[in-house]
Amino acid sequence: NNPKFKIVGEMFSVEPFGIGFRKGDSDLRDAVNVALRDLWASGEYKALYRKYFGTDPTVPIETQP
Repeated sequence: NNPKFKIVGEMFSVEPFGIGFRKGDSDLRDAVNVALRDLWASGEYKALYRKYFGTDPTVPIETQP
């Protein structure tokens, strides 16, 4: 409910989490998006999720070109 922040996409999981970036810092945002995409594509995301949450992720990460 803080007007300084806004949600910029649909949730990809049932847990309410996100990553905040300084306004206009598209380089950092893009680097994080690439890292998340690579984690998902390699299977490492699923392995980490399984390790820390004890189950497979229920919703895949959406990838965009």
